[in-house]
Amino acid sequence: MRILLAGATGFIGGHLLRTFREAGHEVRAIARRPGAARPGVEWVVGDFATAHTPGEWAAAVAGCDVVVNAVGIIREAPGQTFSALHERGPAALFAAGAAAGARLVQVSALGCDDVAREPYFRHRRVVDRQVLAAGGFVLRPSFVWGPGDHSMRMFRSMAALPVVPVVGDGGALVRPVHVADLAQAVRLAAEGDGPPGAWDVVGAEAMPFASLFDVLRVRIGRRAPAWKLHVPVPVMRVVAQLTAALGRGPITPDELSMLLRGSTAPVEPFAVRFGFVPRGLRAGLVDEPGADREATLAEVDALVPWLRLTVGSIWIATPLATWFGWPRAESLALLSDAGISGPMAPWLVDATCVVELGLGVATFAGWRLAWVGGAQLALVLGFTAILAATGSPLWGHPFGPITKNIPLVGAILAVIATRDRIVR
Repeated sequence: MRILLAGATGFIGGHLLRTFREAGHEVRAIARRPGAARPGVEWVVGDFATAHTPGEWAAAVAGCDVVVNAVGIIREAPGQTFSALHERGPAALFAAGAAAGARLVQVSALGCDDVAREPYFRHRRVVDRQVLAAGGFVLRPSFVWGPGDHSMRMFRSMAALPVVPVVGDGGALVRPVHVADLAQAVRLAAEGDGPPGAWDVVGAEAMPFASLFDVLRVRIGRRAPAWKLHVPVPVMRVVAQLTAALGRGPITPDELSMLLRGSTAPVEPFAVRFGFVPRGLRAGLVDEPGADREATLAEVDALVPWLRLTVGSIWIATPLATWFGWPRAESLALLSDAGISGPMAPWLVDATCVVELGLGVATFAGWRLAWVGGAQLALVLGFTAILAATGSPLWGHPFGPITKNIPLVGAILAVIATRDRIVR
């Protein structure tokens, strides 16, 4: 068969692409940019963010037997909204596919039902109904884990912490499903194996969300169970509102609502329909390779936010101390030692403080960290060079105000190098 696959460059889509090819199917994959293409696959350029009419997808679906959509985002971003990526784009694609006589397969999400009120689900639900009305398949997986996963990677990084924050009592049930099992189910649906419909795809083992961290700690080599800090739900609602207001943060209101709801369903209907039981998380991790690498990455992911907070704190604390703690006369005296005096000196002190404060806030927010880190390195190395050239006595100070610039440079370089490793 020839299968048109949307979302082929994502986590789930990448595994679907490999599964389809191993099964001997031809794959035509949709990518937003030609540069995202991989060899051995027919690639077409398309973007759910902008292509919202069936006519824009007619050429892509032409000659395809099946149309599969695996596009999904967990959080909106500029140019990427739930309305566009979960509803208008895929709705147009499936309309074009139905007009061409192709079988339709939608990879949705567990919890996408008539009860859900979150935009993440509401927009998907429109397309789910469209696919079902056309006689297609809708597969609704729980948390998906496996090589290259996203949500479980975040949970692994949390499990590496000495203290794991858990929302409320952590009792909401989850049934994580391995991406290979999901891919096998999608392949069977694409091949038209049995009657269509909507199917929940869950792992064999249900567990409270709080227990997830204990299982993952075993995976990354921690012997003792996680010590959990149960954060009251009202406190998390405040955190979620701050995340929504700032556009950055640990959890949005919708994510919190979905977390409290849980992600579980009976596995038996799926097993009867597709002929196999997806592996449970605990048993699946035993056979999954790469535990040592996962342990290392989990530790790095857990440390990256603290590294960023540490570096940002230094840049914020320095100007605050200059303005409100350190005698201004001594700051001006340091500039005088460097040959800077007169009316320009106070202005330079304040301007430097404003720049440092901005760099600290930008570090906290994770805004353009490569550029921010470059500016920080320029300031640190510039100040250090000036003080070295003027023979500043601070070099011999027992608190090491200058020699501490050496580890600070290393920390800034580490923030730049790990700027893409914050998991949300």
